[in-house]
Amino acid sequence: MGTVLLRQATPAANTETALYTVTTAKQGIVDINACNKGATASAIRIVVISGATRTYLEYGLSLTAAGTEASTLERAGRKYPAGTQIAVWADSANVDFTAEAVEE
Repeated sequence: MGTVLLRQATPAANTETALYTVTTAKQGIVDINACNKGATASAIRIVVISGATRTYLEYGLSLTAAGTEASTLERAGRKYPAGTQIAVWADSANVDFTAEAVEE
């Protein structure tokens, strides 16, 4: 098994934040989780950045208020090459993001 990494971020409202970057000369198999802790719904974005290319996995997805099933999101088992960055954004400061990665 490769190296297991855990990265966490709680971005300020409306601020794109780097969550995880695949280490040089490695590839990463990544699970991404988002959890809204707020009392109201929150919109999120998850973007994969490779060089000048930005590919959104989620854009404007609404996570419902905390305590409901739809207040969380998981995207699992995605494989990315070295240097790929995953960034996150939310329209409130109530969303926690986690990336769990196995690098080989």
